[in-house]
Amino acid sequence: MVIAFISNCIISKPSLIESIKGLKPSLPENKDPLSVFALIATTFSIAGAFYQAYLVKDRGWRSNNVKETFVDTVIGITTLGLITLVIMLTAASTLSGKAIKLETVTDVAIQMDNLFGSWAGIIFTLGIFAGALSSFLINAMIGGRLLADGFGKGNRIDSKWSKHCTALALLAGLLGAFFAITDPDSKNSIDPIIIAQASTILGGPTLALALLFLGIKINQRDQQKPRISKWMLWSVTMGLIVTLILAFKTFGKLFG
Repeated sequence: MVIAFISNCIISKPSLIESIKGLKPSLPENKDPLSVFALIATTFSIAGAFYQAYLVKDRGWRSNNVKETFVDTVIGITTLGLITLVIMLTAASTLSGKAIKLETVTDVAIQMDNLFGSWAGIIFTLGIFAGALSSFLINAMIGGRLLADGFGKGNRIDSKWSKHCTALALLAGLLGAFFAITDPDSKNSIDPIIIAQASTILGGPTLALALLFLGIKINQRDQQKPRISKWMLWSVTMGLIVTLILAFKTFGKLFG
């Protein structure tokens, strides 16, 4: 899908001037910020940052491994950022200004018509399915492990309780998708995806607060040689403030 999007982006020839104008922050024309919240939730993953603590512990990394892992982290973040940029440029150059209502996945797939023609819907759907399946399973495993650890039932990903809680998370997702599909008031299949993604912001403040608490606690324990730098703690603090604002606005949008 990455190759498909890059190739399609080149063929679509997005305007450089319009792309630069798009760097100016602004709300969508319909004044609905929920899609923006969903985009932030899928790129600014506090749950992923929180789960890194478990991965670091599993790998047995120490402070002397920071430099070698920093390069990998930058490469990973840059790669995902460029992929996101390509997708947004493709969508903007092919869908902007057209009277198209994005109510189904196949409607969104129109952006790939330039390269794949009538096959665009099939290829796009297969790509979405693969990406959604991997993300669904990984996020469920993360949630299952954190839930099991929160209940004091073990913090290893291969523990019995982690597997049980992962299955519970998968079941919750299945039921949510089922009710979204069968809801008579549901007008399209895109809104449930946006709402579900935006809802992940609601749990962000708790995870951000936990990260900040752990960082401060570690520094208090090792006062002679603090392990967590001040700029890192301030970054987490700013992230906490941002997530609190987003969570408040998202809650008001979903339930207000």
